[in-house]
Amino acid sequence: MTDQKISSITPLLLEGKLVRLRALQESDIDKCLAFINDQEVRAFTGASYPFPFSYEEQMEWIRSQKSNFAKGCYTFAIDALKPKPSTEDDSLGRGACYIGNCGINVFNNVSRVALISITIGDKNYWGSGYGTEALQLFLKFIFLGLNAQKIELCVNDFNERAIACYKKLGFVEEGRLRRSRFVCGKYCDIVRMGLLFEEWQQQ
Repeated sequence: MTDQKISSITPLLLEGKLVRLRALQESDIDKCLAFINDQEVRAFTGASYPFPFSYEEQMEWIRSQKSNFAKGCYTFAIDALKPKPSTEDDSLGRGACYIGNCGINVFNNVSRVALISITIGDKNYWGSGYGTEALQLFLKFIFLGLNAQKIELCVNDFNERAIACYKKLGFVEEGRLRRSRFVCGKYCDIVRMGLLFEEWQQQ
């Protein structure tokens, strides 16, 4: 490859108008722990464990994410570039606010299929387009950066806001596991959704 061709390659931009995706850092521990131990946030993530995480357990999880890179599993922190007036946090000292995570839970190198998850842990940013843009950037990274041909996710059936977001970005319901999770005292279905590369291209 010539120098001219190399210089013409444009890297994937993981920054939009509202959010950017970056590597998860140990300095994110306090907010990350608060997110996972918030019962309302946890109910929408699909997590079924009722016991709270400790500081040590969450720090171990953050540190473990780097070792997953070789498996094609990446976890990003989501930063709001325009923090809301009610938000005083400036976790990076550059007017940015850490509000959640998105990650690849499983990546199959043979079928080129990624199973993902996304959480906006700061409830001040729910329903404002931050999660939608973060997911758009994440999908671009997976399809163009990792050469995936399909992306899958699972969502609780009562999470109507998330399901509407996923459908807006092209995901279709592929199946439903009936009464497979027990969340906040009730059983719920797990909705399985998928998005093919060519469907994403049409968006």
